[in-house]
Amino acid sequence: KDSNTNEHTKSVFRDLGNTKKPDSPKSEPLSSVLHLVEAYALVMLCNIRLSPRRLSVHILKDTKILLKTLNCSEDQPVIDVIDRCCPQVLEKCLPHLPATEKAAAQAVSSVIDLQWLADRSACIWTAGLHEDGNLKNGSSFNLNSIDPWSICLFGFLERDRILSLCPTVVSHSWPVVFNRVNTLFPVIDPTPVNDNRASLLRSSTTVRKPVNERDMYIHLWKNYVTFAFRVVPPVPNPIVRCASPDLSLSLLENIVETETSELSTSFENLVHAQGLVSSGRFTLPLSAIRKQPKRTR
Repeated sequence: KDSNTNEHTKSVFRDLGNTKKPDSPKSEPLSSVLHLVEAYALVMLCNIRLSPRRLSVHILKDTKILLKTLNCSEDQPVIDVIDRCCPQVLEKCLPHLPATEKAAAQAVSSVIDLQWLADRSACIWTAGLHEDGNLKNGSSFNLNSIDPWSICLFGFLERDRILSLCPTVVSHSWPVVFNRVNTLFPVIDPTPVNDNRASLLRSSTTVRKPVNERDMYIHLWKNYVTFAFRVVPPVPNPIVRCASPDLSLSLLENIVETETSELSTSFENLVHAQGLVSSGRFTLPLSAIRKQPKRTR
């Protein structure tokens, strides 16, 4: 009887030892958390105000110290990649800068880094706005004006820089900027509910309005959208649906290749006109392909 009791006791303890613990949330690797912080700070650089930009620089510097101290990632710190290419990127902005800013940049061209750019407070770097959102004296607010800060920001997001040297940060930044784009859109929506569309259409003069919240945030939203174009994850296996029966696969590939090249060139011209730097390629929708006239063989 005692032997049976001992066997039973052993089996109970064995079962207790094999009991699985309730599933706990899987902890993120430390490197992933730090790169997420870098991604958040990188998206903050889209701001047209000085204080978020300067805060972003401090975050990137502190994150770099943690990455170096803990030695937990093979990716380069974002701040190092940006600082290395700052002189080359700023050189593209020189033709668009006023004489005073151009002279200041040329005087310290060998030591220019992200901190130097974030400390620039002339109206050319902030779309002509104060920190409180009012226009600076002697400046004008033009949504289509060239923005040197945007030129620098998207110069950092080129394929031989952040996009290739900091892949983890790029992947983390996509959901952050995607959320910002969708959150900000209702603020800059060009179709307000209270507008009297009929009266505006009948009017022969253009209605001039003072700079409001929507106008100020359009620059920010434009930066978010361009940032999103750079970091959007690629589609692993794109599927062509509902292709026309008389459109052969070889012809489809030729059209896609030709039109994609033309679309990329057109987009680069458009973005350069807005003061940005583009290096991405875009996929031509099938609906656009169907609109092409049939080619004779």
